[in-house]
Amino acid sequence: MARPKKTQSSLSKQIIVEHALSLLDESGPKAISFRSLAEQLGVTAMAIKHHVGSKEQLFQDLVSLAFKDIAIEPATTSANEPLLMIMGRYCQRVVKHTNLLNEILINPTLIDEQLSQLNSLIIEQLQKAGVKGEKQLVVLGVIVDYTHGFAFSMAAIKQRTSRPENSLSIADYVQGLELLVKGLIAQST
Repeated sequence: MARPKKTQSSLSKQIIVEHALSLLDESGPKAISFRSLAEQLGVTAMAIKHHVGSKEQLFQDLVSLAFKDIAIEPATTSANEPLLMIMGRYCQRVVKHTNLLNEILINPTLIDEQLSQLNSLIIEQLQKAGVKGEKQLVVLGVIVDYTHGFAFSMAAIKQRTSRPENSLSIADYVQGLELLVKGLIAQST
């Protein structure tokens, strides 16, 4: 392996992953290559590979960064409020990183421990709301599908219009989720 250039001395895995996430958000997955990252960071492609390993590992690191601390239960006393807050926070991240979500949907092996814990946290909230047995997974699936669909809709609208009044917001998402959750829980208890 060649000796790193002097400009590479401040290069780290964290810097590469943060830059790659910004690039993915802006330009999509085709823009993510060791060569393009190296050009933008002023280093060699081998330096990028040295720090992040494989492209698969890079995408796993992107998921970890984008969804860091996502599965933390908020402290609240209201019955459905924790679920709405958890999913609102998740939707914000999904909207911000729609290209990454698409990669996760294409390659489910990118689902990391944090996202798995998020599913467990949602199930726990559904149990607290009185949803029992197999219905928990059905309700979980509906909530997750609604969230992903909403995020893709928000991204599509943002691409097609520069007028903020035509955009959806996280508040719109939470309002729709609240109606959805109330209806699902009423039918599942």
